[in-house]
Amino acid sequence: MKKFQFLLFLFLIGSAVLSLGRTFLDIYSRADRFNVLKEEVSALEKENEVIKEALVDADTDKFTEREARDRLGYSFPDEKVLIVSENSQKNEPVPVLGESASVKEVEKPSVAWKRLLLW
Repeated sequence: MKKFQFLLFLFLIGSAVLSLGRTFLDIYSRADRFNVLKEEVSALEKENEVIKEALVDADTDKFTEREARDRLGYSFPDEKVLIVSENSQKNEPVPVLGESASVKEVEKPSVAWKRLLLW
């Protein structure tokens, strides 16, 4: 009878140790997952701040002017737009219009395009 009680006691102790081990392993894995999610939240908050700054910048006239120049090729009426070829050396001065083949004048958008884009 004592042997049976001793084996039962060992079985109960072993079960308790295994249960505690599983619990600690579960806590460790959840803590690791929590840290990963916390880093992800931090990265998303930084990205959100960058997007908010870009949104504030997009409401300015300077942004609108830059986008009209870069994406649509617009310019002021008294301004000439020059494009310098990427083949030119970086240390060379920018050539004056008509002196080199690597520079060309960009045509302004037609009036119809302006009316279509600006409504």
